[in-house]
Amino acid sequence: MTYAEVEPKAWPVLWLLVVISVFGFYFVAIIGKRWRDRRALAAKFLFLAFSCVLIAILLFLAGLIEMFVTGYKMEVYRFSLGAAYAAVCVANVFLILFGAEIFDIPSRYLWKYILIQLVIAVAVILPDNYYGVPDSDPRIWGPTIRIYTSIAVVVFSIIIYSRILSQALYTARRTSESVARGAFRLIAGSIVCLILFFLFETLDTLEITLYPTQGGYTIFNYLGFVSALVFMVLASLSFIMPDWLRRRLSGSAVERVEGTAK
Repeated sequence: MTYAEVEPKAWPVLWLLVVISVFGFYFVAIIGKRWRDRRALAAKFLFLAFSCVLIAILLFLAGLIEMFVTGYKMEVYRFSLGAAYAAVCVANVFLILFGAEIFDIPSRYLWKYILIQLVIAVAVILPDNYYGVPDSDPRIWGPTIRIYTSIAVVVFSIIIYSRILSQALYTARRTSESVARGAFRLIAGSIVCLILFFLFETLDTLEITLYPTQGGYTIFNYLGFVSALVFMVLASLSFIMPDWLRRRLSGSAVERVEGTAK
């Protein structure tokens, strides 16, 4: 099979991923420290989810580096893209376990979500996805399944995120303690960022499909990766809340009470 050529518009994506990787290592480290200190299951699952997200970013970064070194989307790129999607699916498994540990998610739904994600994780690494293969290349092994695996990743990821989001918002509304309510809202915000990540990547794919002459790596691609970074920031703040944020949340609650009293 032949190789797809590198696109000049991908250069900014490379540097953006380098920056996100640095932040990713930091957030994985602080969540890992919390897990070692507390030995709580929620911290463990969030640490594993962050680790899988970081692995996905590093895999994609490795493919981009090979692409710029060689000028083509070769074997490392083809492996790294599918493996990165698989890592995202595994991250979703740990995220739903994290959500189940904090919120009341029935086990009958939990194991369905996990099984579906593991099946998709296998599907996205199959060679029939033809990552990095030009459209003009003959399909030696038959038609590509990439469109179906891509849709499966997006749809079932958003279903899982929506379940965690609804539980976080529901719990926040029922919580009277201001700091805890703020933490649940931060979790909800982080999940919104994950949903935005997939929506932006979908828009990126649609724009490439509708306007193929423009090439890949549209503005939606950048917005998607930035959303992934903001997810890590908000999720970390929700779980390891700094003192200044605790004081701000507590102060806001006191102001509301005093305003009502007046």
